[in-house]
Amino acid sequence: MTVRPNWTDADADYLEAEYNARRAVPEFADIVERWMEDSRIERDRGVHHPNLAYAPPGREASERQAIDLFLPEGSGPHPVLAFIHGGYWQAMDRAVFSFIARGCRARGIAFAAIGYDLCPSISIGGIIGQIRSALWFLHDRAGDLSLDPKRMGLSGHSAGGHLTAMMLAEPDRDGPHAGAMGPDDTGGAVPPLAAAMSISGVFDLSPLRFTSINGALRLTSDLAWAWSPGMRSPRAPHDTVELALAVGDLESESFKVQSNSLAERWQAAGAHVSVFPRAERDHFTILDDLANPEGPLLSWLAVRLS
Repeated sequence: MTVRPNWTDADADYLEAEYNARRAVPEFADIVERWMEDSRIERDRGVHHPNLAYAPPGREASERQAIDLFLPEGSGPHPVLAFIHGGYWQAMDRAVFSFIARGCRARGIAFAAIGYDLCPSISIGGIIGQIRSALWFLHDRAGDLSLDPKRMGLSGHSAGGHLTAMMLAEPDRDGPHAGAMGPDDTGGAVPPLAAAMSISGVFDLSPLRFTSINGALRLTSDLAWAWSPGMRSPRAPHDTVELALAVGDLESESFKVQSNSLAERWQAAGAHVSVFPRAERDHFTILDDLANPEGPLLSWLAVRLS
């Protein structure tokens, strides 16, 4: 049984400095401006299918419940990388991250940027359910979209890194908030994945309760516990999906600890998990390694999607 850390004894200023990545990177605004310009360029070239609405059967998709799909040259079927953007579950938009399609297209991989509703209009548990629906949409519509459902990878950055790991975590059937996450807590599954990569993820949400980030998240102790992949076991069978946990050397110590702790816990349970440290990368510049056709993060994924 995992013992809960006593985060109430932690210094709030320390936790804010460790987890508020935007404040820690003075160049954040310039980096996002570059992303947006590069994304605009990427949307103007090649085959691009924007605003593919997804929702569970019988439900209507919200405006944010949509996927932007970028296809490489050729007739396909293409391997596909599904990507979940960050923003601490309360900010950013899938369109900001279109620039990542550049590297994927150059490697013959389709890129699917998943959008989702944001807190506080939805809970983190609700977002987890939306991501699962998006993955099933890509799997079930693969033939229509020139995709190969047997070569689908998943990656996410920051909050998206957390959501990526949650797709590979066992449902919490016995916890105090069993069922709060959505379909997965009743035994739902995700489509088969060829590989997964969490980039700069947070896998124990508990310390976020004592930061400004929690204003929109509204995490309680029990909810933080229920929605933390670091508090869960990896979904069985463990030998079907490799998971890489990428983290920049210039990130705070807490982000490094988050990845190392999840790797240690899931490795002990038999999962194929590895930590992927990146030298001279911070919480945001690490995405350059996914957008670059020869970047090490994309290369790791491309090998497993080939």
